[in-house]
Amino acid sequence: MSERARQISIWDPRIVRPAMVDSFRKLDPRIQVRNPVMFIVEVGSLITTVIWIRELFGGTGDPLFTGQVAFWLWFTVLFANFAERWRRAAARPGATLRRTRAETMAVRVRDGVKQSVPASELRKGDAVRSRPARSSPATAR
Repeated sequence: MSERARQISIWDPRIVRPAMVDSFRKLDPRIQVRNPVMFIVEVGSLITTVIWIRELFGGTGDPLFTGQVAFWLWFTVLFANFAERWRRAAARPGATLRRTRAETMAVRVRDGVKQSVPASELRKGDAVRSRPARSSPATAR
């Protein structure tokens, strides 16, 4: 893993800020409907909020309790959206490393013949030619 990838924290503002903004952006029902469970929670949040407002201004029911339920439902939806975006952003450096590994070419030597092959095709025991100041192929499994 590169030094830069090790230095990036999952709490890095470059990961957290976009995740927070995206969690509100994903409240759009057209986006949320792709995740049926969270879509139902969002609909429940909206209904509970409407009931809370009616109780608050109508003087009926228990607005304190209904407001708390609405708050926790909205918090659940927002946190799920945040966590999904956060996970994707935090996983990107690893995905980039995997892509780089797959694209690295190696010079395999078999029976004195040099072949240029993707590093992913190397196997344990393969002889590999390397040059100074070049990236070396991934370790064979």
